Amino acid sequence: MKANLIAITKMVSICIFMAASTFSIAVPHANAAPDGMKIFTANCAACHAGGKNIMDPKKPIIGSKSIASIESFKAFLSKQNGKMPAYPKIVANEEALKALHAYVKTLK
Repeated sequence: MKANLIAITKMVSICIFMAASTFSIAVPHANAAPDGMKIFTANCAACHAGGKNIMDPKKPIIGSKSIASIESFKAFLSKQNGKMPAYPKIVANEEALKALHAYVKTLK
């Protein structure tokens, strides 16, 4: 029973994540800079709330080598990593990428 509940929870999380991954930079005005927290909330928080990882708790964002530099972060988001899809629209938007990177570096 508990295993079924965990499996259902993971499937619901995946569905929410996939729905959220339609990508939204969440810029309030055309001339405004992207907000890293809004990008995170729209694209990452379903699986990475609080900098953790509900799909693979052994691989949280916090302390990840993938966020060590903007280059490593860009490379990580450029390709699918296990269950996590690539985010080509974020990677293609340098301002959004930098804003998201700056935000995830603040997670503790």
